[in-house]
Amino acid sequence: MAQNEPIQIHVTESPRRLTTAKRANRTWLWLGSAAVSAAAAIAAIAVMFNSGEQPPMQPAAPAASPTPRSEPGRPDPGTPATTPEPATATEQLVDDPAGQLLWAAPTNGPPISVAYVPAGTQCLIHLRPVAIASHPEGEHVLAALGPWGRSVVAQLQAIIHGDFAEIESLLIAVTVNDANQLETTLRVEFVTPIDDVELSKRLPAALPAEQGGVAVRTDDGRAYFLVKEPTPALVVTSTALAAELIESKGEAPPLVRDVEALVEQSDADRDVTVIVAPKFLQASGNELLTAEAAPLHDALRWLLGDEATAIGLSVDWGNDFFAELRATPALNVPPRRLAAKLRERIVAMPAAIEEMVLAEPWHPYGRKVIARLPGMLRTLARYTRAGEEGREAIVRTYLPAAAGHNLLMAGELLLTQPHGDGANATAENPAATPTAPTSIADKLAAQTSLSFAKESLEQAVALLAEDIGVEITIAGGDLQLDGITKNQSLGLDLRDRPAGEILLEILLRANPDRQATGPADPRQKLVYVIEPTTTSAAERIIVTTRTAAAKRGDSLPEPFAAPDR
Repeated sequence: MAQNEPIQIHVTESPRRLTTAKRANRTWLWLGSAAVSAAAAIAAIAVMFNSGEQPPMQPAAPAASPTPRSEPGRPDPGTPATTPEPATATEQLVDDPAGQLLWAAPTNGPPISVAYVPAGTQCLIHLRPVAIASHPEGEHVLAALGPWGRSVVAQLQAIIHGDFAEIESLLIAVTVNDANQLETTLRVEFVTPIDDVELSKRLPAALPAEQGGVAVRTDDGRAYFLVKEPTPALVVTSTALAAELIESKGEAPPLVRDVEALVEQSDADRDVTVIVAPKFLQASGNELLTAEAAPLHDALRWLLGDEATAIGLSVDWGNDFFAELRATPALNVPPRRLAAKLRERIVAMPAAIEEMVLAEPWHPYGRKVIARLPGMLRTLARYTRAGEEGREAIVRTYLPAAAGHNLLMAGELLLTQPHGDGANATAENPAATPTAPTSIADKLAAQTSLSFAKESLEQAVALLAEDIGVEITIAGGDLQLDGITKNQSLGLDLRDRPAGEILLEILLRANPDRQATGPADPRQKLVYVIEPTTTSAAERIIVTTRTAAAKRGDSLPEPFAAPDR
């Protein structure tokens, strides 16, 4: 999409349902931190506070509130992630060149159920593991969580004595007990509901008992019991809370007003939702953000100030990646003003993070991904819209589906990877740093990944060049003689492949003759050569045409050589 091209927004006269193409352990809030990192609105700015710097405040276009009983549309970077059901209201097409209307959400599910949640809960995490795992990006999302993410999954499986992939819906409620210690309550909805017989098999060493007519099993300080309403689920909580939850019979508990308001506006169809009161994280819930996650305290304070009393962050992977931040404003703070300030701070992030990334060295393991983070954030800021709904400030963004796990991975690396002196110490240790490829042949043989929804040939080549550390130049004059433009667009999603194979795929997709069967096919006009080959100058790759290379007598790499007949 061109920078100045108007974005078309669909607006309906009445609300409509949109359908998608798919339907007291510290580590639990690491999962919440991961969701924050995925949206990049918090984790990306966290590290800047280690230097004591704050990003500049930049003016943004005023946020626009949707008209009553209207839901503004969504961006169209490619194939729409959502399609309306049979029309129940008049729909019109609206040009939005100023970029002020709020994106419509891709889902329209019911609010998250708080059945069997302890009273007073101020931190809720809702996940849809099966939906995440079954999505084409699911494997990459789970991998982006890093070592601690794998630890969380393993811990969850140990608690439920089951597999992560059999969980349809998981709700985690974090509370504080009388001893000021954190406790977690899980409500697990399985794809195939389990019965008492199956539960007893999973907990062979548990002590059986009965409370309020409900069979309860106690194991390792946790109480397990099954419920049928509102949906069949397994509840896992502390033994101290079991009686209270059983007595509630699934009725919604009293919650902090603003947390309750965000729950009412939540969407259970989203893949990940985190609802929390910032003051809870600063006080009783302080232990939830420790170690590498500690900078998130300052990040939240900078992003929200004292103007938000509770936040709800949700993300969803459909054909696109969608993220939404809702915030309930403090007394006398207009929601529209809070929404505008949130967007201003998101817009300010890329420049501030870029200064931080360039200011000191990072561990080689995550250096390339972290270096790309400012560019990721600029794209995120470009497609971010702010508005209000009722008494809540809303910020929403749409990006290509692959952006979600890339932002998540970059946020995790930003928080966990050594930098400064720590990175230098590791980098100077020959045993800790593998020898980097030196020749172009070695660099083209090294494995890497490249994924984007739509980029020009020129930008695609530039991204690969930056990744493998090789100068790649497009001979524009050669391409023009063959009627080929370097501004043509293409999409790519290749992972863990040799860089040379990725370069060949880029040229194949940009080739004007779609009948070409491979790089050796004479109809494959786009080729590359490596030069210079006979001097001591640094080698570089030149993207040219087969015709121009033949006229100059350039030697083509082996993949372009025609097979012997």
